[in-house]
Parts: sequence; C-alpha cells; structure tokens
Amino acid sequence: GQTTVSVIHENRLKRAKVIQEGGEYVTKDISIVLNTTVKNAEKLKRDVGNAYYPNTNTERTVAVDVVGQKEITNIKEAYISEIIEARLAQIFEQLKFSLDNIGALQMPAGIIISGGAASLPGIDRLTEEIFNVPVRIYVPDFMSVRYPTFTNAIGLVIKEKTDKYIKDLL
Repeated sequence: GQTTVSVIHENRLKRAKVIQEGGEYVTKDISIVLNTTVKNAEKLKRDVGNAYYPNTNTERTVAVDVVGQKEITNIKEAYISEIIEARLAQIFEQLKFSLDNIGALQMPAGIIISGGAASLPGIDRLTEEIFNVPVRIYVPDFMSVRYPTFTNAIGLVIKEKTDKYIKDLL
C-alpha cells in the first residue's frame, strides 16, 4: 500500500523516503475507473495487468463484472494498462524528484525494485523510461520463495535470525 525508496552508497543508507501510494492504489484506481469491486480489480491487475502500455495487446479484451450491471462488460487489456501505468508514473515522478534533489540518479548501480507491484509485467521498462537508469527486479531466493511480494517478510525473518545470532554471541 506504499512505496519506499532507499538510497544506499558504500554500504550505508544515505536516504529513505516513503510515499503513501503503492500497488493498493493501482488496484483502487482500476476499481474506480472500471466501476468494479476492489477484489475484481486486484484480480485484473494480477491476471492481465501490465505496467508499460506499449507492451500490451491493444486488441485483446477481458470480461469485467461492473457493479450494478447484470451483464459482464468487455474491456481492452490496454485500457487496464493505461490505468496502471498512469498511477505508477505518478508515484515514480514523486520519487524521481526526491532522488534528483540528492543526486542519487547519478550513482552507477541504478534501481532495484521489490515488493508486490514489482511482479507487474513491464514495470522495469516503465521505471527505466522515467528514471533513465538501469533497473532490475529483485526476486528473493529464500527457502524456495521466489516472488517479489515476499521481499519485506523475508527481510524481517533474516533480521530476526541475525539479531538472535548476535544476541547468542554476546
């Protein structure tokens, strides 16, 4: 439900910023624009969503349950992509402004994306276009969990284990 950016240089956290908009806002936008439930919007985002409009099939449609209508409406997948890309671009522009102010985008490593929205196809391409730096998606490999959504939970488990290990050493 939020977006966090961390700038790390020479193994030190140099800046952290939180924007109170994230993947949940993308889902809400789909729900509002298509007049469907949040549950349906989340399913559409996961099943046919694409963060980068040029990568979508402009002819393929998907059935959408519209609130208050008995009949299902067919919506072009590209329209869903437009909704997703618009919100993500807005979020990324806020981050870009913050990162530009501290010169972080001139650092050589680029951007690593993790979390639930990182699973959206095309998010790396959209991010590269907006920030003009190399981008990669972090996919964890911890106890056979290989899905960006679990990055935060895995980090907490690793921190807990590390804290316990340090405590045992003392």
